[in-house]
Amino acid sequence: MRGHKYSTHKMLGRISKFIIGLILIPIVIGITIAFFENLTGIGGARSAGSRIFLWGVVSYVVLHLFLHKPRYLYTVGHELMHVFATWMTGGGVKSFNVSKEGGSVGTTKSNFFINLSPYFVPTYTLIISLLYFVIPFFFDIPNLKNVYLFSAGFTLSLHLIFTAEVLKVQQPDILQTGYLFSLVTIYIINLLLVAFLVCILFEGVTFENFFYSTYLKSKSIYTSIFKQLFFL
Repeated sequence: MRGHKYSTHKMLGRISKFIIGLILIPIVIGITIAFFENLTGIGGARSAGSRIFLWGVVSYVVLHLFLHKPRYLYTVGHELMHVFATWMTGGGVKSFNVSKEGGSVGTTKSNFFINLSPYFVPTYTLIISLLYFVIPFFFDIPNLKNVYLFSAGFTLSLHLIFTAEVLKVQQPDILQTGYLFSLVTIYIINLLLVAFLVCILFEGVTFENFFYSTYLKSKSIYTSIFKQLFFL
């Protein structure tokens, strides 16, 4: 009986996440249109720091495409994010394994944040950001800000490119959480992150305008769907 209840609960969870994924599709369309429309208003880089960050982004793209894909490094960061997410939600870690073939983490609990966080939280960018704020309390390093900006661009580029690549394969984390729900959630959060950075780095665009444009376009799509369903 207990097994039957668990199975039913699990099935209802998957159905509800699938429905949520469907409901979020208009936002996927709205945020995509808003993003590309806002790109047309981009001006020059706001500062020398912006250019250093962009050099970091470009440097990783060149490395990934022409020299070496640091898959093992990405896998370590991916599994570490599972660990951090587990601790953040009150769970425990039973095992941690990483190899050239892939990685796995055994945890005492599971939820969508634990499963999906590596796909929308850039682990290494987060780590070096924490180091950037902690190091000055102990060491005085010349040009630390420039090193940080380049490293942040480099590691964020690593995160986005590998996330796009691994999503081509049906990952166990994603299948467990629900394929449609996972893809929609990962896409929206990563695009919000990129849009936020674009607004910080370049003149001519603001995150407020991008967010409001996303709202208007998504609302328009929801309204059209509602009218088609109920007012034909």
